[in-house]
Amino acid sequence: MKRNLNIRRAFTVNQLIEILLDSHEEVILVGHDALLFEECDFPTFEDLVMLLRQLGRDRTVFYFSCCRDRVFELITKMADRYVYVEREANGYYISDVSYDGVRQLFCPKNAQFTLEAF
Repeated sequence: MKRNLNIRRAFTVNQLIEILLDSHEEVILVGHDALLFEECDFPTFEDLVMLLRQLGRDRTVFYFSCCRDRVFELITKMADRYVYVEREANGYYISDVSYDGVRQLFCPKNAQFTLEAF
């Protein structure tokens, strides 16, 4: 099965919104960049979060970051659902947070798991 990979870079929140609106992929990965939000007003920020939520209803959207900051925290608070993974000494603490509640589990360092677990 042939798959296409489309990689695009946004330098502003408005460019990110445009990229997301133009995307037709079934899986969308967005790397968090706090610099995008430096000149962003709250209504534009809200538009982005609402768009991510809307896209996430029909497709799989991964909005990821290697570290948490105040913007990322706000995005998770406005999300319908998010999965938080934190590395610990013996493995990974995983928290699946949605309107239905919180599901927590611990995955040992040498174990493997897939997204089907969620």
